[in-house]
Amino acid sequence: MRMKNLQGFTLMELLVVIVILALLIAFAAPQVLNLLESGQQDTFRNEAKSMISIMENAYAAKSMSGSSDIKAGTCNGVSCRILCMTLEELKNQGYLDKDLGSGATGWKGYVRVEVPVTGAAIYYISITNGTYYLPKVESDDIDSTEIVSNNIPSSITCPTQAASA
Repeated sequence: MRMKNLQGFTLMELLVVIVILALLIAFAAPQVLNLLESGQQDTFRNEAKSMISIMENAYAAKSMSGSSDIKAGTCNGVSCRILCMTLEELKNQGYLDKDLGSGATGWKGYVRVEVPVTGAAIYYISITNGTYYLPKVESDDIDSTEIVSNNIPSSITCPTQAASA
């Protein structure tokens, strides 16, 4: 009786393929993780920019209604009007429709606008989503300011209505 020649892979061939795949994964995984991290930080930055836009709407509405939330102050030696609102205040007053979450993973922070008598408004923001933290930064510098992922404060409150430096 003759044995048929069975076709298949040898154990050595399978081991070589597994080693090659393991090497590819070992070199590719850090690159993929860096891309994911970068994408998450870009999303966080975009959220910060959207908070600035929301604050623009809140300031305009409060300014037109003569709200007492807008305080008089001095900004860089010039008279200005100042409004600072936490994300929770923006949400509670209907300007923000984002779910802020709660606890350590909840969104916290503030947006502050300073509107000088002459010149352009300056917006400042400081927010966290529990994973990333953007320390107080001027809106024009959001893209260049480093996002922190450690030592995230448990709460972020509006600075006093005194003018910024």
